[in-house]
This record gives sequence, C-alpha cells and structure tokens, in this order.
Amino acid sequence: MNSLDGRTGLSDVISVIVPSNIFNGRDSRDQFNGVGYIVIFSLTVGGTDYTAFKRIIATNRTIRNSNPNGSTLLVNGLPISQAPVDGDELSVTTSQPEDYDFINIDGTQEARTEKFEVAWYTSSGEFSSSKTNVDETVEYTGDTESSLTLAVIRDERGGLDFVKVFP
Repeated sequence: MNSLDGRTGLSDVISVIVPSNIFNGRDSRDQFNGVGYIVIFSLTVGGTDYTAFKRIIATNRTIRNSNPNGSTLLVNGLPISQAPVDGDELSVTTSQPEDYDFINIDGTQEARTEKFEVAWYTSSGEFSSSKTNVDETVEYTGDTESSLTLAVIRDERGGLDFVKVFP
C-alpha cells in the first residue's frame, strides 16, 4: 500500500505488528483504556541512516480510536493561501472529537469526549503560544514570512493529524 506525502511524493506505508503478549502482566483496566508504547523505526535511505519514533496505544477495545482528520490551517479565518506574516492569526479546523468510555482507577466506567491539542511550529519567526486547544488562535510574529508552517493536532488517546505549508 502506498500513500502520498506532500514533501516526499509517493512512499510506502509502514505497518507495525504488535506482539500477542503485549498485555502480559496488565490488568483489565489497562487493557481496556490502553497502554502507551514507543515504536522506534530505523531506516536507511540513500546511504543515510534515520531514526524516528511513534507512540502507539495498545488496547483490547473493539472500537478503536480514530486519528483527527481533514485538518485545515486558517490564517485570519480563511484557508491558508500564503505564508503567514507578522500579526496574522492562525487556527485549525479538524474532525469532531470522539466520545469514548474510560475505566477509572476505582473500577467505575465513565463516558468522555476527546480534547484536541495543537502544537505550532515555524521555520522562522514564532507563535504567541507553542500549544493551543483546537478552538484557539495563535499570532505569528516575525520579520519575514515563514517558509514552513506546521500544525500538529493530537487527541489525548494517541491519534494525530498535521497540516504543513511550504509556501
């Protein structure tokens, strides 16, 4: 299976096989709520070694968490069409948070709704905040327009989406 990456073009999708014994020694609460693990990828491309990591949440739930998706970067309330300049307000729109069940430490089960958080990155200048909630804006400040703007949207259960802009 291939996916389209806006920077590198067509690339292979990397799949991870989770060991069947991943829950050994874990109680039913951990198995239901999920346990975070770090998967480390070591790749060699064109003679250069790269190491990357991805946090995964292993769970025995029948209904899995979905990544936020369809995210759009807005500048001053409009879809981004050029690099932000000094004073621009940036925000993100994305899919709706999911409702899910959670087992508390005392064994009671409660219904929860995900909360999305956005981390902001730029190649030049800075943002008024490095992290916001999905419904908040950040202000870009800089002497020049940014050559890269990146917003990473995360839910609190391991899902993520991102929007990157290379003007």
